[in-house]
Amino acid sequence: MSGDLETKSKLKLVVGIVADGVGSADFGANAAQIAIETVIKSFKESDDTSIPQIIDMAMKQANMDVFEENNRSKGED
Repeated sequence: MSGDLETKSKLKLVVGIVADGVGSADFGANAAQIAIETVIKSFKESDDTSIPQIIDMAMKQANMDVFEENNRSKGED
């Protein structure tokens, strides 16, 4: 995914995201999609003006969202 977006704090960013879904055969592709969607949403909703901080928070949120979804899907077996 790549493209332009604007944060809530009005920073204009050009973003490129690569998410490799290899981690788990069944869940990998889904995890990659969740990670991409979470990072984009986090960027757009950020009030921060520090780009490294925006990236850090987005990656932490994506990791949490993938982890939680993986745990939910394990519970469905």
